[in-house]
Amino acid sequence: MVHYTFEEYRDMIMCYGEARSNSYEAQRIYRERYPLRQVPNVRTFIDVHRRLREDGCFRKPKLNSGVSRSRRTVRNEETVLRMVENNPRTSTRKTSSAPPFSISRFISAIMIGYLWGQLVMIAIPESPIANYDLTFLHWLIPLGCSIGVWVVGNIGRETGKPWIAIGSAYLAYLSRYLYYDESVWFSLMLVTCALAFDTFSKEWRPHKKEERSFMMRMVIITLCGLLYISLWGCYFYFNGKITDSNGDTVPFHEAVHHFFTSPWWTDLKQSLYDTYVFAQHHGWYEVYKQIIDLSDVTGEQNAYKVLGLGPTASQSEITARWRSLSRSSTPIRLRILLSNAKLRKGLWRFNRRTKSYRILRRNVNGRISSRSGINI
Repeated sequence: MVHYTFEEYRDMIMCYGEARSNSYEAQRIYRERYPLRQVPNVRTFIDVHRRLREDGCFRKPKLNSGVSRSRRTVRNEETVLRMVENNPRTSTRKTSSAPPFSISRFISAIMIGYLWGQLVMIAIPESPIANYDLTFLHWLIPLGCSIGVWVVGNIGRETGKPWIAIGSAYLAYLSRYLYYDESVWFSLMLVTCALAFDTFSKEWRPHKKEERSFMMRMVIITLCGLLYISLWGCYFYFNGKITDSNGDTVPFHEAVHHFFTSPWWTDLKQSLYDTYVFAQHHGWYEVYKQIIDLSDVTGEQNAYKVLGLGPTASQSEITARWRSLSRSSTPIRLRILLSNAKLRKGLWRFNRRTKSYRILRRNVNGRISSRSGINI
């Protein structure tokens, strides 16, 4: 940024007035009249004239000149010395001021604190578990909110202790006994916690954050993920409800217990046990073959079902059955006799039978050719 003297500012105003407020003409006059000086930008003439007219001075007025500065304490001196020792190129502005207020960081802290506080609140069992009332765990709600605020506040170059956020969250949490509306006391707790952390605990990080090893980072991420999933699991297991076909609601943990005693699960468990016994006697490859056959990967079993035939039907019986079914439901006959809705359904049946016939013809011919060694 170029700094001009008062004499140069005066000459700019003289040239600007001589040019009749034409900044380009004023720049040309200034260049011709003062060839040894640095020629100002066209915008400079306009800004100098505007400041002289509005503020009565050539230079920009100093803003925030009366803002109070941080006191010189032992803690501040130690923080500044550590910052300069770790990074000698640290600017004086960074060492002499606290981190500025960031509206985006503040809103993010409130959002994460709200999410974690709500997650803790919904994970607390509403009804007694084994005759134990666990509603006293609601005192963990401020802890979840304050930890969310603290995590957002420690992102990047800023840091802070969690104790102020935790203490202010618990103090504001007492307002729930004055305001019974959940949205009121919860919002009051969040805003108080975020403001207290931002005002009294936030500071610049005195040294560069040490990078943890890959294994340590994976362990931390895994533990946090397990904690997050466990909270959601507590919510679904203890407070979740399932609605049956009759409209009755059943708690999720009772539904899980009933599921393991239901006929569907007992039959499945018996089927799995029978499969294991069969594999012990015949081998797992035979189990694999049985699974492939029962899966009907070729569509042959479904094709027999569509045509109304058994698996022992010959090629001539398959052809005769398909012709007898198709003779009464050809596309031309369907278009003449049926309406649009019935026509679509009839065409779907015709195409389904045709596809089933082609599948059976291909499979039967393939088996005959593999037995006789003749390509059909």
